Amino acid sequence: MLTLSTPLAEVRGLGPRRARDLEPLGLRSVEDLLYHLPFRYEDRSQFLPIASLAPGVRGTIRGRVLTAVLRRTRTRGLTIFEALVEDPSGSIRVVFFNQPYLRTLLARGREVILHGEAEIARFGRRDLILSGPQFEVLGRDDQEAIHTGRVVPIYGRLPGLSTRAIRRIMHAVLQELPATLPDPLPAGLAEARGFPPRRQALAGVHFPPEETDPEALLGGRTAAHRRLIFEEFFFLQLGFAGFQVRLPAVDQAVSKRP
Repeated sequence: MLTLSTPLAEVRGLGPRRARDLEPLGLRSVEDLLYHLPFRYEDRSQFLPIASLAPGVRGTIRGRVLTAVLRRTRTRGLTIFEALVEDPSGSIRVVFFNQPYLRTLLARGREVILHGEAEIARFGRRDLILSGPQFEVLGRDDQEAIHTGRVVPIYGRLPGLSTRAIRRIMHAVLQELPATLPDPLPAGLAEARGFPPRRQALAGVHFPPEETDPEALLGGRTAAHRRLIFEEFFFLQLGFAGFQVRLPAVDQAVSKRP
């Protein structure tokens, strides 16, 4: 089980090399990583009928894989994986480049959630496609969907990590933390102000519950956000207070110098 003080080198999905790359950014522990907060969110919880897609429309669909084919092109090292995904309203081609492992992951018969922007294919048949969409395969190990089918966090990139990879690591880290975390605020202060416990606040900022108010979320005004913001300002104020207390002693010492 992880703790907030666990070094990032011990986090699955990072390891020593990536942990070294994150050190110059001040990210050394699990706690540091969890405070790399999303800068925005995307609502991928509402499913569009495939038939409603048009060029330039970005949305989330849910369907079943009818066919799945991996093609090797004349260009050395270039592969194209193509699947046909269907829902009750229609079907659409889904295309990925240089991801041959998807032949197993998105196999025929799998139920999937896809999020991306529809466009007209630039090669072969000039029909509508989703090129390189975000995806979730439903029913695999009963895992919670984290990239689609919900409101998802969007992160600023970190060295060697895409926002998708960061999202996956954040989710895994939160799953491995204890159910409760030590609260750095004075006893009763968070409860008195209506803030959630620290563990719940960290989870709510990264993976908001379904009932979260979208406007509050986008404005950073959820209870989870307000808790973390208050915590930051509380300790900033303590730091200023400590600095002011030390100043008279420093001034007195300087005045006694010959």
